[in-house]
Amino acid sequence: MTGNPNIRMRLAAKLKPDASLLLYAGPPFLFGWLGTGVIVPVLWWAALALGALFSEHRPSPDYDELKYRPIAFAIALIAFVAIYYVARWVSPN
Repeated sequence: MTGNPNIRMRLAAKLKPDASLLLYAGPPFLFGWLGTGVIVPVLWWAALALGALFSEHRPSPDYDELKYRPIAFAIALIAFVAIYYVARWVSPN
């Protein structure tokens, strides 16, 4: 790959996962690996959803929060439960 190394570094920086992935997806995986009940990742989702709901950040004025936030919360809940069950499936317990 012969190209500008600066472009390669910027591309790698865009593709590099950050610590928020571990914070959001790590605990549901850990809960599934340890074999806790499915209510634990749901409670984790509720805690993160409440934090997002009551955060100080507000998007642009033309962003319809009543339309998009419930969709985002539902997708997050489905993802957390799916990650939980994948971890249950791959765990040795």
